[in-house]
Amino acid sequence: LDDFAGDIIGRLFSFIIDDFVGGAIAVVTDGLIAVLLSSSSVDLTGDFAGTGDIRAVIVGLSVTMMFAILMVGVIRATLTGQPGGLIRQAFYDLPRQALITGVFIGVAQTAIVVVDALTVQVLDGVGEGTGRIGGSIVAGGTVSSAAGAPAAGGILTLIFMILYILAAILVWAELLVRSALIYIIAVLAPLGYALGVSPSGREIARKTSMTFAAIILSKLGIAIAFRVGAGLVSGEGEGGIADAMVGVTTMGLAAFMPFM
Repeated sequence: LDDFAGDIIGRLFSFIIDDFVGGAIAVVTDGLIAVLLSSSSVDLTGDFAGTGDIRAVIVGLSVTMMFAILMVGVIRATLTGQPGGLIRQAFYDLPRQALITGVFIGVAQTAIVVVDALTVQVLDGVGEGTGRIGGSIVAGGTVSSAAGAPAAGGILTLIFMILYILAAILVWAELLVRSALIYIIAVLAPLGYALGVSPSGREIARKTSMTFAAIILSKLGIAIAFRVGAGLVSGEGEGGIADAMVGVTTMGLAAFMPFM
């Protein structure tokens, strides 16, 4: 009798999860795809995010810093009698950093548009497989059921569902952080570029550009990781439950792509 009751409870538990998981996974996946495909989430044109006033202050401060650093170079060259460094600062570093400060917003916006277009291409067709993704996770959970342990199968399905949804939430949060960082760096970057006029600050200017580029390009890396993970979970591979497990793991890694 106990075995019979346990079997009934296990099958009921599995049925509830199986009936729910497909729809839940499809909703989460569709929502995440919509966020990834959104090309209007970051816009650096015009007075973006109402930062026109603060950007004017930052740019003015950066110009002041450039000329202040140049004046320090003049004093140093006068005291040391070595004008070589001053010549580079005045005729290479200063014009270069001023040019970068003037054009980096336009270059960044162009890169954002290109990354958005590539993301659309990478995710083409993924939305059509959202039902298969939920079905694949359910199928993975029924492996134990086939072996005579329906409750275990339901529990495995529940674990897969939770892991997948948590991974999707992490990716969504990472995309929000990316958007926020793009706006913040777009406002503060002129200060980093101003330091590039100084020999000791050239590395800061270089890292400012590298960090900005990495954050913008990270969306494409996230999209690729998501595409691979969704493909594995939806059963496009031939590894069955193993592919589903790797797919869920890849989904989790997608949230950390900018740091890898």
